[in-house]
Amino acid sequence: MPTALPRATLSGSVLDRQGDAPIAGARLLLRSRSPGSLTSLIEADSAGVFEFPRVPAGPYTLLIQRVGYRDLAQDLELGSDVRTEITASLVPEAVDLDPVIVTVERSAAPLLPEFEARRALGIGTFITREEVERRRPMRVSDLFRTMPGVRVVSDRVGDAHLMLRGRCVPKVYMDGVATHEDVSIDLSLQPVDIEGIEVYSNATDG
Repeated sequence: MPTALPRATLSGSVLDRQGDAPIAGARLLLRSRSPGSLTSLIEADSAGVFEFPRVPAGPYTLLIQRVGYRDLAQDLELGSDVRTEITASLVPEAVDLDPVIVTVERSAAPLLPEFEARRALGIGTFITREEVERRRPMRVSDLFRTMPGVRVVSDRVGDAHLMLRGRCVPKVYMDGVATHEDVSIDLSLQPVDIEGIEVYSNATDG
């Protein structure tokens, strides 16, 4: 009957050396230094705890790795029928990651050709997407504050509304659809949503 090989168990936890916080998902590679080169690979759990159960007793090298930390290598001697417990502290290390470039392509809305045609007539006041990006307004109402003949007024709760000369409440259209007059323009849109604005101070302009 074959003689059972002496076994050992290695367990422990992986911590951040600066704050002793557990490091979840650390990669642990246990490599035998005896003939045969037994290798075991596991990951620490969410509490940084790990265990290599019942590996052949003998000399090993334990390598611990985690993104954002320096690798840690330690030689160990695992005794027969002995549970060896260790606490490994990893040193944080800055990691150079490849740059990520995000490109956003903005497609022109179907109504923009008509917008540009009306702007070419020189009637009314217009704001283009380029001007919105240049001015970088915090709110949509900020774009109207410098328009001639347009006032921005706040209601009792501080929401912004538009008003023309003579305290006339303008009709507001978004993408060609009329909106409710009592809706704050800042609650309806964000500056990033705007491709163009056109304002006509009286009915004969449009």
